[in-house]
Amino acid sequence: MKHFAKRITALILVLLMTASLLASCSGGGAGEAQTPEKEENQIPVYSKYKSQEVDLGLTENETVLDIIEVDGELRATIGVAETPALRMRCVYLTEHRYYNLSYGEDAVKREKTNATHEVTFVSDPNVDFVFGGEPFENELQYFLYRDGESLGNAICPPYGIHKPVDHIRTYPYSPLVQLMLYEDAAFVSINCGTPSAGVTYRGELWQDLYVDGHIIDTYAWKPGDPYYTYCGLIGIDGAPYALLEMDGKGRLVPLTPETTELTFEGIDIDGCPTGGAASDGRFGYFMSNTELWRTDGKESSCIVDLTPHGVTTSSGLRSVRALSDGRLLVVIDGKLIELTEADGTEEAVKVCTIGIIDYNGLPEDLNLLIAKYSEGPNDTYFQIKEYDNIANLNLAILSGEIGMVITPNQFALNHYVKQGILAPLEEVAPKLFEKDVLITSIVDAARIDGTCYYLPRYFKIQGENITDPSLLKDGKLFESRQEYYDFITENDPGYFKKATPGELFEVFGRDLDEWIDWETNTAHFDDGTFEAMLEFCNQGGTQDEVDQYMNWLWSSAESQYARDWIVGTFELHDTVEGYRFTDVKKAQAYQQSFAEAEGLKWVQVDFPMPSRVHDGYEIVAENFFAVVDNEQSRSAAGDFLMWLFGENVDETFTETIQWGISLGMVNFSINKNETDLCLHRLLNAYIDPDEEVAKIRKDTDHSEIFLSNIRTGLLIQNLQCGEKQYEITWDYINNADHYQYANNELFDVMKKEAASYFSGTITAKQAADYVQNRISLYLAEQS
Repeated sequence: MKHFAKRITALILVLLMTASLLASCSGGGAGEAQTPEKEENQIPVYSKYKSQEVDLGLTENETVLDIIEVDGELRATIGVAETPALRMRCVYLTEHRYYNLSYGEDAVKREKTNATHEVTFVSDPNVDFVFGGEPFENELQYFLYRDGESLGNAICPPYGIHKPVDHIRTYPYSPLVQLMLYEDAAFVSINCGTPSAGVTYRGELWQDLYVDGHIIDTYAWKPGDPYYTYCGLIGIDGAPYALLEMDGKGRLVPLTPETTELTFEGIDIDGCPTGGAASDGRFGYFMSNTELWRTDGKESSCIVDLTPHGVTTSSGLRSVRALSDGRLLVVIDGKLIELTEADGTEEAVKVCTIGIIDYNGLPEDLNLLIAKYSEGPNDTYFQIKEYDNIANLNLAILSGEIGMVITPNQFALNHYVKQGILAPLEEVAPKLFEKDVLITSIVDAARIDGTCYYLPRYFKIQGENITDPSLLKDGKLFESRQEYYDFITENDPGYFKKATPGELFEVFGRDLDEWIDWETNTAHFDDGTFEAMLEFCNQGGTQDEVDQYMNWLWSSAESQYARDWIVGTFELHDTVEGYRFTDVKKAQAYQQSFAEAEGLKWVQVDFPMPSRVHDGYEIVAENFFAVVDNEQSRSAAGDFLMWLFGENVDETFTETIQWGISLGMVNFSINKNETDLCLHRLLNAYIDPDEEVAKIRKDTDHSEIFLSNIRTGLLIQNLQCGEKQYEITWDYINNADHYQYANNELFDVMKKEAASYFSGTITAKQAADYVQNRISLYLAEQS
């Protein structure tokens, strides 16, 4: 393995050169990521507490919502769903269950809670003060209960500051709520959202503060106010405080029953809150990513890292309760975790940090995936850290903090490969590269000099399409992009009405390989082809013209729609329909034979974007997974990738997954067996259109236009069924050979100069020359 110090030196030089060259076209700014004090990717053994998960003997349809010690025993609030399948979309009916201090239950004492759905209660076991909900039109209204009785009007929900309503929609484990009584006034913080991983942006937590009968706008901001994020309600010796994150640190802002708006005068504390707070009556607690911190209002410290229990940066902290014997009980993510004082014999826990940037999707979903993996018998645990700019991610990699990288930015990953930063995946997870585990074409497209350093879990296939093959008189496709430009200009005048120049540039200018030779690190934007592409794109309409044309197009008759939509891009994420062809002559023959009476009014020829470099279709990857080349991350990351790509495979396709596929929300899997199962599900899925329409007409009242659209949709769907469509779809996948570049520094340079040309500031030749000069300089420095 190459010496890491050499890679550090090389990358530092690259970072300096990149910053000097591209500063004018990329946003800088300080990032949110904090450099940790951990070394060698381990969770240090804190002198405070060690942790273990407690088994209360719950079934699959039960979850723990809160717990407290009362008169020498534990009283837990347990939510019960009707069936395990409804856990993620139901109102939990709650009951109190009683346990001794060793977690043995006295089942005879089980009792229903006064509120149908009890969420939480105050930390004083001698005070019966509860936040809970009652069913209301398949949702919930939330109330405060004192001594078992509701205190009147429903509490306004989160998001109700500007548009109050009487109830809110339920969530998997109900809202996260902190509840306090102070000077006989109620203080409630309600969170129906989850924080993003590591980076806090105001508004994303969806938390609101309720003080003595009114809502405090925790997102109010006035000119001159500091940047802040409200992270929850916290109590110190019974007194309430609003917990804010400001400049990477915590601040406690005192609250009183008279508080009507947040101020920023308060107490600064150590630690960076990222969402989630609790109180045990004496101390305040808050989450900093996966770490649980404790504060007495003067000093703060991390008492435990909960990563080994599947806790992620998106986890929802419900409560921290202190027991009379010194133990702490933490309720988080439906789990009960016991903290006991450490005795100094504990071993450090290995953790691999995954750095993500520009993540395509919700980091919360990735967190859930990691939590699922953590439930297995693993030696190393994973956590994610989100970065808001590439410079901060680079520095984290240099520091040795990051063990894996997940990003859609292939350009950045290629950069790391050149610097020797990434490990070959064939060495990290060799079993993945055995025959028929992964789809060969998708793996091969990611190889650099024969080696695979990163892979996507899911992908789509993209190309260009023509919906009227009769226009291809000689039955041939295009040898060059210029031929394709000329064809569109001559045959499809509507093409330029449905896109702006900038939107067309996103289609035709994104392939950096067309103008950059990566082997020699040279560019040729000045050979006339980039200039020609700019002039072609400049025929696009203004935004107003595009909006007007598209509104007319969608409202016009179906036959007019077919005649006007001649050329466009396609993204394939599911089985190919029967009206799509890759062979022009076969498409023309089919076009002459089909019956318009069947409602199929178009035929489509699919082909890759004409290119001097690539022959096949473009692959659109959601995110790439890569492993940093160091001893600490290689083995653990290899096990994780083997699980993620080779073992964590959906063997069945539920209604939810099929609905997601129909909306384009679920893509092909790089796991060959998983994609094959997906395509097989449609082989015998034929639905008789006339029978279905007749049934809908009988059971419900719909217009004939609606029913006609249903019939046409079923006809199209049926064209996806059968062995032929199954084989053709695999042909598309197997003929993909390169990835689409996500936004990156070089494409930003290209877009900036293209925009100057489209606005009339410079000529197309000047734009091409500017791009050539700036990117050539960058490439020369890389050499």
